[in-house]
Amino acid sequence: MRARRRELLAVEEALRVRRRASILRDGCRHRTVDRALAEQAYLRAHACVLDAVRTAHRAGVPVPALAQALDVSAVSIRRILGARRS
Repeated sequence: MRARRRELLAVEEALRVRRRASILRDGCRHRTVDRALAEQAYLRAHACVLDAVRTAHRAGVPVPALAQALDVSAVSIRRILGARRS
């Protein structure tokens, strides 16, 4: 049970990092170099969110709990989990 909670917290933290990267990216509209770096940071943060979701699911966190933590539908979570297999 502890492992599940820890993994769910990791998903939530990765999501917070992605939100911050998104804000940074949106704030760099006119400076090309800064924009490219911010976009790269966002894409890395997004990859971390996807990895955290997969890791949490392998640790036994149920899909509905992941969906609630990310504020998305269970279908979206199943797509994330299925994307790696195909």
